Amino acid sequence: MSVSPSERKATPKVDGGTDSQDVAADLGVDHQVIVGAVKSLQALGEVISAEQKSSKHWELTGEGREIAEQGSHEARVFNAIPDEGLPQNQLMKMPSGKVGFSKAMSNKWIRLDKAHEGGPRVFKTVEAIEDTVRDKLQLVQKGQSAKLEDKEKNELKKRKLLSEVTVKSYWITKGSSFSTTITKQETELTPEMIASGSWKERKFKPYNFEAMGVAPDCGHLHPLMKVRTQFRQIFLEMGFTEMPTNNFIESSFWNFDSLFQPQQHPARDQHDTFFISDPALAHEFPQDYLERVKKVHSEGGITKLRFKPAYNPYTEPSMEVFSYHEGLKKWVEVGNSGVFRPEMLLPMGLPEGVSVIAWGLSLERYVDTHI
Repeated sequence: MSVSPSERKATPKVDGGTDSQDVAADLGVDHQVIVGAVKSLQALGEVISAEQKSSKHWELTGEGREIAEQGSHEARVFNAIPDEGLPQNQLMKMPSGKVGFSKAMSNKWIRLDKAHEGGPRVFKTVEAIEDTVRDKLQLVQKGQSAKLEDKEKNELKKRKLLSEVTVKSYWITKGSSFSTTITKQETELTPEMIASGSWKERKFKPYNFEAMGVAPDCGHLHPLMKVRTQFRQIFLEMGFTEMPTNNFIESSFWNFDSLFQPQQHPARDQHDTFFISDPALAHEFPQDYLERVKKVHSEGGITKLRFKPAYNPYTEPSMEVFSYHEGLKKWVEVGNSGVFRPEMLLPMGLPEGVSVIAWGLSLERYVDTHI
């Protein structure tokens, strides 16, 4: 059964209890304020007993409140039509024109004369009307929704003039430790309480062994690992299979030499790479391949180089480096260089007489050209 707010105030308080919504209405405060107070009292122990319940009532929507004050759309359309009728196009320009015209036609309050010489014209078909929609909404507004049948409420709901609201509240009664004064319960037994014996007179808040503890911080995937996982899944769905990648200890040959990493590269130092003593050496790799890698490291994947003056906004003079690619059969830019301009160095606080040489090997330029 639906109960309106005004009807709820008349609900008798049985067994010394009361509804939290009644308390909010009596005190003139928002219901959520009372709910917060109820929960605070529950945390103090058995001061009160609160049983949660839910109730439903009907409320007017924004459009419903407007109609309750100014009349339904169909009534406003009817009242706007003079005895000599009104052009349909003029009627449709009214704020309530489109909806009101359709409803008034359904109620047979008006008729449309399409054959009128001045164009389609709307005329009244009755002398007076009863705006039942407005009357029903006003009943709900007064807290008398019980006088309406369910069919009538649902019709108003379909027109989005009425909505059914579910409100959760508490039925509040006195608890076994009810008191009009509140003493804050202790949450911690201190050494001072034990030494002085004051703990005997204190009230302690009981432990809630059902409460969930604070969730521990846990690890998260690195953004790069997330992207890697997505790409891996894409390749697997395309039919690719994975090679074994669980060889966590690798020979320096495969890890450095075959990748053309210089012998003096810092990554080969012990502070950046772990080396094991057993086995101390690795021999299981193709000897002919080893010899070819050795030759590349000794003699050097560049033999034909060209240098060309260039323009860079940050260096003057500037020079580009090109190498002839035997596979592509053309010259490819592999690097750039120059002397930094004073305009770049002076803001850094360097003396005027200092010169800085800059150069860089552009691996990505080679890769892009090769691809």
